[in-house]
Amino acid sequence: MTAMQKRPRALFSPGRSLPGETPGLRQAKGLFGAQEWVIPRRDCQYRKQDFRALPPRKRSMAARLAAARFLPSADARTHLAWQEGIAHYWIWTPPQDSPSVYRRWLPESLLYSPPTQDGVRLLSLCEGVEGQYWSNGVLAASQWWARRPSEAEWLTFLRAAGATTGAADVPEPFALAWLDRPWAHAGGGLSMDADTAERVAWIASTGLLLAVAGWQLASLMRWDAEAAKEAVRLEAARSRAAPLQAARERAEAAAAQIAELRELEPDHTDFDWMARIGAKLPNGALLGGWSREPGKLRVLVRGGDADPRRYIEAFVQTPPFDDLTATSSGNGDILLEFTLPQPRVTEGGEE
Repeated sequence: MTAMQKRPRALFSPGRSLPGETPGLRQAKGLFGAQEWVIPRRDCQYRKQDFRALPPRKRSMAARLAAARFLPSADARTHLAWQEGIAHYWIWTPPQDSPSVYRRWLPESLLYSPPTQDGVRLLSLCEGVEGQYWSNGVLAASQWWARRPSEAEWLTFLRAAGATTGAADVPEPFALAWLDRPWAHAGGGLSMDADTAERVAWIASTGLLLAVAGWQLASLMRWDAEAAKEAVRLEAARSRAAPLQAARERAEAAAAQIAELRELEPDHTDFDWMARIGAKLPNGALLGGWSREPGKLRVLVRGGDADPRRYIEAFVQTPPFDDLTATSSGNGDILLEFTLPQPRVTEGGEE
C-alpha cells in the first residue's frame, strides 16, 4: 500500500492513519486538514439499506432510525455513506480505554476505488482480504476474511450476495492505493471533501479580496468625484473673486505709486527753511537773499547786528544749521553759508 500520495495535498486534506499508528502516517494531511482514523475492515460490520422508495428529504432521518437496529452495543458507532438512495453502514466499536481519540473515523473499504465494471472482486487490505460484489455501480455485498477464502466460503458469499456473474473460482486478491476522498458521500447536506473545501476557501478568499479591492476602488472613485466637484467650486470662487483681486492689485499699484511720489518730495521746502532761519536772526535783521543747491544754503542778511559771531552763536545749537560760516560783506550785510547734511542713499533711491 502506498503510504502517501505523490501529488500535493489539498489544504484541507485530512491526515490518515490506522489506529495505533503515528497520525498522518498513511496519508499526510494538508495545512488545515484534520486527522482521520481509518478503521480496518476486520473491525467493522457492514450493512446496506435501500431507501430509494422514500422521498430524498426523508431518507436521512430514515437511515438514522434504521442504524439503531444494527448497533451491537451502546458504545458502537456507525459510519453512514450514500450511493444515490442506498445507505451503506459500517459499524465499529472503539476501544474502551481511548474512545475520544477516534472521534473522526471512516472504514477502510471507502478508500478503495470502485471497479469500472460490475462483478465480484477480492481486495487485499491492511489486514486480511475483502470480497465485494458490485451491481449497477453500487456496492451490493461485502465480506471480510482473515486470509484468502476457500472455494466453499467464496461460493457461500456469492450465493448470499445474489451474484449471477463472476467465476466460482476464488480470484487472487489484489491491492489498491487509498483514495484522497471516499467513493461514497457521507450526506448531511453541508458535508464536503477536502478538494471542495479548498475550492470554497479559495473562492471565499478571492471574493473577500475582490470585495476589499472594490471597496477601495469605490472609495477612490468617490474621492476623485469629490475632488472634481471641489475643483469646480474653487474655479467658480476664483471667477467670482477675480474682479475683487484685480481691484486690489490696482489699489496696491496706486498705493505704491503714491509712495514713490511722496519719496520724491523734499524733506523741507524753501519756505520752511526761511521760516526756521528767520526765527533765529537777531532783532532788526531781514532776509535779503536766498540761494540753495545740494548740500549748500546761502542766505544774505541785511540790517541788524553786523558782528558775524552773533549769527554763529544763534545757529550753533540748531541742527541742521549748526554747520555754518558767517561773513561780513563790508556794507553791513552778512552772508551766511550753511552746509546741509546729505540724504542717505539706499537701493530704492534717496530717503
